[in-house]
Amino acid sequence: MSWGAYRECSMLQVPNVPELFTHIKENKEITNVVEMGTCFGGLTNFLADIFPKLTIHTFDIINNVVSFYGHANINFILEDVHSQDTLTKYKDVLSLENGSSLLVIDGGDKALEFNYLKHFAKSGDILMVHDFSIDREDFDNRGKAIWDCFECGESDLDLNGMERSEFFEKGLNYAWGIYEKK
Repeated sequence: MSWGAYRECSMLQVPNVPELFTHIKENKEITNVVEMGTCFGGLTNFLADIFPKLTIHTFDIINNVVSFYGHANINFILEDVHSQDTLTKYKDVLSLENGSSLLVIDGGDKALEFNYLKHFAKSGDILMVHDFSIDREDFDNRGKAIWDCFECGESDLDLNGMERSEFFEKGLNYAWGIYEKK
């Protein structure tokens, strides 16, 4: 599998993943973007470009970022999102009172991050989890042809109070599971 890149920064994503995020932006009014797992910053830079009026809050425990290319709307937070203290400290950026937050989960323990973050989400917020297939059988039959990494399935997620979003089926084509808080 090949990785995508954006602005000379690697994205550990299928190369055409910007299509998915553009589709979400065009079909849902997003007022807040939070990314868990910045890595090299490719996806972060893309999100900053398609949401130029929003601050992109991005968390990671290691600074591997190549460059943010002068984006003033990126708030890089070098802290461990697996810590409940960190999440409590940043609860105000995780889900704004008005509008819909897009919580992009692509850190080191996606199921743990999803299960923590869903408690900060409000009705209408979107939680996206990467390296996702519905289950091992789905990955073996469909997912492997899209992306070679399976780290999270539905049985790993606490879906109480969540539902598959309108973007769920499309997300599977990019190795993303996409849920909405009820």
